[in-house]
Order: sequence, then C-alpha cells, then structure tokens
Amino acid sequence: MDDFQAAEVRRLRTVEQLSVREIRARTGLGRNRVQELKRYRVATGRLNTGDGYHGCPTVEVPRSRGSTGRSKGS
Repeated sequence: MDDFQAAEVRRLRTVEQLSVREIRARTGLGRNRVQELKRYRVATGRLNTGDGYHGCPTVEVPRSRGSTGRSKGS
C-alpha cells in the first residue's frame, strides 16, 4: 500500500502540481506522511550493465606524457 500511496503522492505533486495541503485533502493522509511520501527516490543501481556495456571508454594519445605535465603545471 505504501508504494501505491507514494506513487500517487508524487504524481499529484509533480503532474498535477498540487500543494501538500491539497494532497492531504485528496488522500486523507497526514502532513508528515505526505512529506515523507513526496520525496523523489532515485534508483541507486547502475542501469548500464547489459551485454553492450564495455566499461569506461579510454583514449590513448601517443607522446602525451609531455603535454600532461604541462597541463598540470609541472
């Protein structure tokens, strides 16, 4: 039930752009509960892990040691 409530509160807040007071009136939830549920929870897991993922791209530049030192100020 919490997942549905959280999704509904986030939808009311983002899509319909209702205030917390208006969300409380529609859902019957308390102020603190609406505040908890309206927070956007970002998925923390990496999504790019399929067969097509080959890691971070790297670039090799011939004779780049000198330019690296100059760019760092050495």
